[in-house]
Amino acid sequence: MAEFPQKIEFGSDCYHPNYKANKDLIQYWLDVMDGGKDIRKYLVKFERENEHPDGYLERQKITAFEKLCAHVFAVYGSHIFAEEPARNIPSDYEIYLTDIDGDGTDLDRMLAQQYTSLTLPTGISYLLVTKPATAEQPITREDEIKQGLRPIVVPFGPLDLLKWDFDENGKLKFIVLQDCRKEAAGWDTHHSEYELLRIWTPDAFAIYKRAKDDIGKWTLESEQINPIGEVPLVALYNIRTGRFKATTEMKELNLADLNIDIYNKTNWLDQGIKHQGFPQEVVYSTMEIESIIKGPGNAIRLNPDDKYEINETTGAALTLIFDIIKSRVRRFYETAFHQRIPGNDSAHRETAEAKMIDTAQFEAELKSKAANVDEAERNIWRLIARWDGKTPEQAAALAAEAVKREIEVNPALVKVTMEDLIKWHMANLGSKETAIKEAKARGMLSVDVDPEDELSRIEDEGPDMPDGKNNENI
Repeated sequence: MAEFPQKIEFGSDCYHPNYKANKDLIQYWLDVMDGGKDIRKYLVKFERENEHPDGYLERQKITAFEKLCAHVFAVYGSHIFAEEPARNIPSDYEIYLTDIDGDGTDLDRMLAQQYTSLTLPTGISYLLVTKPATAEQPITREDEIKQGLRPIVVPFGPLDLLKWDFDENGKLKFIVLQDCRKEAAGWDTHHSEYELLRIWTPDAFAIYKRAKDDIGKWTLESEQINPIGEVPLVALYNIRTGRFKATTEMKELNLADLNIDIYNKTNWLDQGIKHQGFPQEVVYSTMEIESIIKGPGNAIRLNPDDKYEINETTGAALTLIFDIIKSRVRRFYETAFHQRIPGNDSAHRETAEAKMIDTAQFEAELKSKAANVDEAERNIWRLIARWDGKTPEQAAALAAEAVKREIEVNPALVKVTMEDLIKWHMANLGSKETAIKEAKARGMLSVDVDPEDELSRIEDEGPDMPDGKNNENI
């Protein structure tokens, strides 16, 4: 067995190059998927007028983030995991179907949760097929049976695998996984956070520990022989591009950037409604919509000249932004369900036939994803068999026909689902539209700008995306 030192240094300089290159991008996708408080940092600042921090914080508080990507991936997942797959496994392995992690979690529930919340938005996640640690080493197979020890599956996210390498045959030489835990010395003490570093090789594995946010050395907690002769990590892919490399619709269809774009425009609309009717300093501009609203309390106006003046928010400009948001929402869902990015010249002028969901492409993509799930599950069964004492050949034969998912797509149902999602979002925007109409009817908003030509021009230019988000495949 490999000798693991009692203390090690393992910092960010040791991480895999692909991890370091894509860490921020993956975190961006996870933030968009989650839609929590961290999403506020993606609200675009008004750099041109050097927006005051207090004003930026005010704008961050006034708009809820609509988790459009989460809605879409939930639909993807519902098709992939709608039906229990056909399985052909030994009867004594059926216990894993209802308890895959030793804590009573269904296998299908774990796969669905892992795939929908992590794999779909980031392209990849991981499943470690391991066994609970034992106090004594070595331990025989007979002792394991007596103690009720059996393999378990532990899920990990894309940011938990810090380092890895393959040999010339494509087999894993080692992996380094990190996860965070909490513990308390007793029932009357506070919990403290700590981090675990799990190092696996084909011959052995070790667990190191240190306090969370500690930058010191890691201390060896335990080490054991790896009896199966391989690193038992399974990759769960969305769109596979290579070994531990994958991509996602967040990037390929620009769904993440579209979701953030809608969030920013909704924030501008909220700000305009909040300050409606109050004279404010504005910048008249011929630039795109981003340059029209200038800061907390600043009004909205479209004009051909670049100059500062005092004016009130215009109802026409608020209506323009509202119409753009509606157009962007429909573009988002049509892109997600068509599985293609619409051409800029047809963004709002597609024929009725073209707007119909291309269910053939959608079904092909879902079948490809389901095949990736099946491949991962077969590898889980193969590794369980290896831990169970089967030879590599026996384990491979057992896993070969272990699972098969059938995917069927109902075109009418997909169309209804997309339209329902659009209607749901438009209902949320309805209160903003009502506020604009009432303010205009009461004379609180001037209506001296016709937005039709400007709206067409902006739409023809296509969606405006934040820069620097789409990096290389992970």
